[in-house]
Amino acid sequence: MLKTNILASQISNLTDARYFAAWYVDYLSFNCNEGEATFVNKSEVREMVEWIEGPKLLAEFSGLDSIDIIEKQVDALGLDGVVLGPFAKESVIKNIDTEVLMKQYVDSMSFDDEGLQGRIIKTTKSEWTKFKEIPYAFLDIENLDMETVQKVVEQSTCGLVVYGGKEEKVGYKSFDFLDELFEFLIDNV
Repeated sequence: MLKTNILASQISNLTDARYFAAWYVDYLSFNCNEGEATFVNKSEVREMVEWIEGPKLLAEFSGLDSIDIIEKQVDALGLDGVVLGPFAKESVIKNIDTEVLMKQYVDSMSFDDEGLQGRIIKTTKSEWTKFKEIPYAFLDIENLDMETVQKVVEQSTCGLVVYGGKEEKVGYKSFDFLDELFEFLIDNV
């Protein structure tokens, strides 16, 4: 078990998916927004999902899609929920039927949306403390480093967002920073 909640976002390859699942992250999310650099098509998501056990599996959507489109894709892929973008319509947030619902925020937006299991807040190392009291917060900290990770764990109940990335070659990727981060976060109680 980890000392804080972790959302591994923008997973685009099996190497990342298996790595994060092995570290017992709480959530893995796949970018389902066609045209974006980190987009993963349905067949790739299905392939990764077959190999993963443990974390809740989420689809990332801008939130501008219809509820019907989002729910059908989540069901078809066998996922547990959705991460909506910062400009998701309130009607989508209030009416979508999914086990897990998270929303991304930029720091100037209000945090009064009800029914969310996670509020993903984009912030910086110098600004993160102003969000440490937000319920169900996952901090997406720009240029995350170990000093900031230690402060978040010690001073708040916030979780963290980490990211998947491109493999150096198929099946191989360096996880040096993430290994250090997870070694610190592993709770050896």
